[in-house]
Amino acid sequence: MESQQDETRELTVLRQLWGRWTAVVELFARKGRGRRRVDPAGYHTLHHELVAVCQTLATAGDKATRPYYANLEALSRPWLTCRVLEQADREILLDLLLRCQQVQRELVGESWAEVVRRWFRRVAVVMAVCLLPAALAWGGKWIGPRLDGWWRTCWLALQQLTNTQLLVVGGTVAVLIAAALMRVSRR
Repeated sequence: MESQQDETRELTVLRQLWGRWTAVVELFARKGRGRRRVDPAGYHTLHHELVAVCQTLATAGDKATRPYYANLEALSRPWLTCRVLEQADREILLDLLLRCQQVQRELVGESWAEVVRRWFRRVAVVMAVCLLPAALAWGGKWIGPRLDGWWRTCWLALQQLTNTQLLVVGGTVAVLIAAALMRVSRR
């Protein structure tokens, strides 16, 4: 019973330390201004405690979870100092950050801020797609006369295209719109 309480306590400590360590990794991966203010001694202590908790859980934890905590230790162990993080290649740091964030979600779960941010982007894209035609129709009374010459020129140019050229233009427009929507929805 006591060992299970110890493991629960260690897991709580791991969650806190992992969150703090992930925040530091993010500063260095994203070249944040705050990375220069990270105290090297404080980072050393954080890293040492994180590796120690991972080792404890890897050796004393449940047999099924031991490899998981051993992998966490292996992931965090090489990043001994702030200097190592600072000198690391940006691609490697971004990969490390993604892995750290994945572990954070596994340990703690997804935060409400992440859920809201993800859904907000999707709703914003849908609203933009739905409201754009309405805005154009409503604003057409004022914008229409100004754009009339431009629209007429575009329409005449489109009428002179062959079927193959129309397919190329339509396909290009569709790919650009799809790429823009995918980019917006990923953020």
